[in-house]
Amino acid sequence: MTPRKNARDALRFQSNERMPMVHFGFWPETLQKWVLEGQGATTKIYRDGDRAIKLHVGAALDDVEREAMLQEFAVRAGLPVPGVYGVRRIDESRIALEMAYIAGTPLLRKDMDKQQRRDAQMAFVKLQCAMYAIDVKGADEGCH
Repeated sequence: MTPRKNARDALRFQSNERMPMVHFGFWPETLQKWVLEGQGATTKIYRDGDRAIKLHVGAALDDVEREAMLQEFAVRAGLPVPGVYGVRRIDESRIALEMAYIAGTPLLRKDMDKQQRRDAQMAFVKLQCAMYAIDVKGADEGCH
C-alpha cells in the first residue's frame, strides 16, 4: 500500500496498514541531527531513521514538487525507487523532499572486483530494460 493510499484510507475510516505520519515541516535544529548519506551539486541527502530527506538548496518549489510527482509515478510503475512522503519548505532557500529510506549499498563502488562490477552492470541493464518498458504517456497528468 502506498503512503498516499494509506493516508487516504485512514482519513476515510477504512482499513489501513498503519496510521499515517503527518507533520508540517522541520525545525532547523533537526538538520543537525540527521545523518548525511550523500551529496550532489545542489542537494544533500540525509537519513532520519526509516526516512531519507533530499535537501534542495536554491531550487524552486515547483521543480522539487515535479521531481516528487515523477518519482511517485516511477513507484507506481514498479521501479525500485523510494516512495515519496512529501515536499516541505524549510526556509527561504531550502526545500526537503521526504521519501522512504532504502537500505543497501550502491551498485557501483571503487572496491569491487571484476565479477562484482559485471553483476552491477547487469543490474543496471535490467533496470534500464524495466524503465524502457514503462509507458510514460500522461505521466505529468497522472501523477497527482
